[in-house]
Formats: sequence, structure tokens, C-alpha cells
Amino acid sequence: MPEPDGTNVQEVFEGTADHPRWSPDGTEISIFCCDNGMAAHFVDVATGELREFPSPDPTLEMHCGFAWSPDGERVACESYGVDDPGRNGIYTIRTSDGSGLTRITSNPGGGDIAGDYSPGPC
Repeated sequence: MPEPDGTNVQEVFEGTADHPRWSPDGTEISIFCCDNGMAAHFVDVATGELREFPSPDPTLEMHCGFAWSPDGERVACESYGVDDPGRNGIYTIRTSDGSGLTRITSNPGGGDIAGDYSPGPC
């Protein structure tokens, strides 16, 4: 595991990836990779194993992993209607299996990039 001072750096994914985001428990990283904008990708930090979940709705192009829920059970996705711009907005999916599609915002004809989740109750 990398040290806070930047030493002991280790490669966890072999390939080209963008927009890495750590899971709240530090065991996985969500990434954009693999020339596949229609899937959520998660890398197990310990093993380097890649999990890929296709969009649960083939009418949505989904770019997932911008933000993890505080409990690590969901990720937010920037999504676009493939044939219907009225479907554009932010959705979330479960990190366990990629299901449980839930719409959060609506931006017909535009784009919404998921920022972050609230850290939860104080």
C-alpha cells in the first residue's frame, strides 16, 4: 500500500484509465477505461482484478464512478439517453452488481456531471 509521503507506489491497473476515485473503504478504485463508455469499471486494489458492469439500461450511455456514496454501496453516473436526450442526467447504480438504477437529476439535452455525495449525517 502506498505511504502518505508518496513512497511505496504500486500500479493497480495495467492499461489506460482516467478519473480514478477511491472507494470509501479503500479497497477499490472506480475508473474510466477500456474504450467502453457504457460500463462501470472497478479495480480491486489488492489483486488488480477489474470488475465491469454494463449499463443496466441499454438506452442510456453511462459514465459511472464520479462519486461513491459514503457507505460505498452506490456510485453516481453521468448519463445520456442514446436516442432520447430527455433521459440525460445523473443516475446511480449499486457497486455490488451494477443494478438498482436510480435517477437523481434531469437535464434534457444537456449534461450533468456528478460532483460528490454528502458525507452523511453529522
